[in-house]
Amino acid sequence: MRRLSVLLAAAVCVALLSAPAVAAPKVLWGRSTYYASRYVGQTMACGGRYRHRKMIAAVDLDLPVKCGKTLVVKNRANGRKISVTVADRCSCPGRTIIDLSRRAARKLRYVSAGWTQVRVKVLPAA
Repeated sequence: MRRLSVLLAAAVCVALLSAPAVAAPKVLWGRSTYYASRYVGQTMACGGRYRHRKMIAAVDLDLPVKCGKTLVVKNRANGRKISVTVADRCSCPGRTIIDLSRRAARKLRYVSAGWTQVRVKVLPAA
């Protein structure tokens, strides 16, 4: 009986380890701000220069999101969604998890407020 239970447990472990891993998209919740105009033209952490007319973002250093990743950002106040590319890293204060370019903030319609609550979904690599 004991041998049967050990064999059964081993078979279950092998089945679980050999099954393909399906990674669920990572979802983050927090506050979003946008880059100040004074940063236009400055070099970003991922290379290149900041351009406020591009759909780019800087994510907090503590978040496990790499440069070049595509994110879907949803404004929780009005339901608007946009797609941005991670081009920079930042040490965001407080509960801020992402800084967006001015164009991205305009599309989410929060420029006049300066910040908004967002849901950020990290898309899997294609």
